Amino acid sequence: MSRSMNACCFVLIAFSIFKVTNSNIASVAVSGDGIRFPSLSLPLRHIFLQLLDENGQNITESMDSNLFRILPTSSDSNCVVHSRLIDCYDGTYIFLFDVQASCANLAINIQSTTGKSLLNPLHLEGPLHPEQCECPIPIEEWFVKAKCDEFTYLLSSLNESFLQWDKGAIEITKVLKEAYSMWGVHNRSHSYVHYKIRDNTIFRQTFGEYCDFKMFSDEMLVSISRKFILPDMDFLLNLGDWPLMTMNRLKVVSPLPILSWCGSNNSLDIVLPTYEMMHSILRNGANNIFVAQSWRSISWEEKENKAFWRGRDSSKERLLLVNISREYPDLLDAKLTHFFFFTDKVDVYGPPVHNIAMPKFFKFKYQISVDGTVAAYRLMYLLAGNSIILKQDSIYYEHFYPLLKPWVHYVPVKRDLSDLIDQIQWSMNHPDQVKTIIKNAQNFVNSYLTPRATYCYLADVFKKYAEILKKPLVNINNGKFETVPKPDSNVFCSCSNAALRNDEL
Repeated sequence: MSRSMNACCFVLIAFSIFKVTNSNIASVAVSGDGIRFPSLSLPLRHIFLQLLDENGQNITESMDSNLFRILPTSSDSNCVVHSRLIDCYDGTYIFLFDVQASCANLAINIQSTTGKSLLNPLHLEGPLHPEQCECPIPIEEWFVKAKCDEFTYLLSSLNESFLQWDKGAIEITKVLKEAYSMWGVHNRSHSYVHYKIRDNTIFRQTFGEYCDFKMFSDEMLVSISRKFILPDMDFLLNLGDWPLMTMNRLKVVSPLPILSWCGSNNSLDIVLPTYEMMHSILRNGANNIFVAQSWRSISWEEKENKAFWRGRDSSKERLLLVNISREYPDLLDAKLTHFFFFTDKVDVYGPPVHNIAMPKFFKFKYQISVDGTVAAYRLMYLLAGNSIILKQDSIYYEHFYPLLKPWVHYVPVKRDLSDLIDQIQWSMNHPDQVKTIIKNAQNFVNSYLTPRATYCYLADVFKKYAEILKKPLVNINNGKFETVPKPDSNVFCSCSNAALRNDEL
């Protein structure tokens, strides 16, 4: 993966200096999708760094006095890189970078402040395309290029979701008619989108009064269509919190293939990564899954020895959690921040307190995860932190939940919270086991919640979905479809390689 730098003129793109403490940093070990898949177009690229001492041993603490620097360079004058370094506070760092124009190549040098190389230069062969470039390749080719078969366990739950339909069995006109009769006529209770994909162009028609969340599904589909060519298809995407294809519905209709952001044990919706997860990846903001790993700045020994929770009143169990906190204030700090569902109970469970930024959650050793209206979408951030998660048993799940295991990635709690105090006390009395569980959760995040894993999952969803549709497709054109807009972009894109492959196929 590493080799000597070619003797050519490089254009300096960025110069980043990051503080570290230990003068004994001798080298750096690197890994991550940013190295393995440089030409795989993703909204965010990452490289994991492990600091090593003179004996080649891992440095296991954060550094903050001396300096080392990371220099991305390229022979391509069009190449511009934005980057930042995430300190995970255990001797590891995450180098996040994205290109602002198509880059033919990129080299990354890591040096001490004296100019000593801490690693042979990383040569990333391009082209490296920014998120805004439309350089799609066939979905099957992208699936192979991304080595999506490495996520067999993540994708296995999808196999079960699609078992209920034979290939070519779904007549989309019947699906649309039945869906409208169940959800379209009650437009204040349910909202969904009929998406139509033709020649990798995205069209939509919305149903329901509250359809603002289509912005999240729109941006997801636009991003996907820039990376791989979506099959021609029609599908329905649920914009609400609750899954739509419940077991009660199955008493009157055959299962409909509805895409939703959340699944449940008593529904058959096909589960997508949540809008929260996709938004964090696409916007590359303060709350993406890598930045969340910088919230580990408070060591275990410095944390407050108490369980913690904040949130709104979106389930009865959350009200119960407040009562438990009042009964055991030395063990649990749980308060409500907003009242929406139980406004008549403010005097009982209030007053509401101010929101607390999620990084400050990790001042406490024990984090409580309790369902809201559906699954609590904050779980991915809790997994990335350095506190133990006590997770309520739930009928709801996100797309990655089937891979999570109790006592491996979290401490389980009964749905009625009757054993919560016992589990908090167990966690307090078993610090070594708790630290192992925390590390397992962190490793899970960097294995299954990365951009590559997420886009592989999405590719598999749409590959499998297209297979169950009856062909040829009926071209539904009722004059009510809108073309999903793609944001204007002035970035330089060079997609000749992708275009050549498409022409050759």
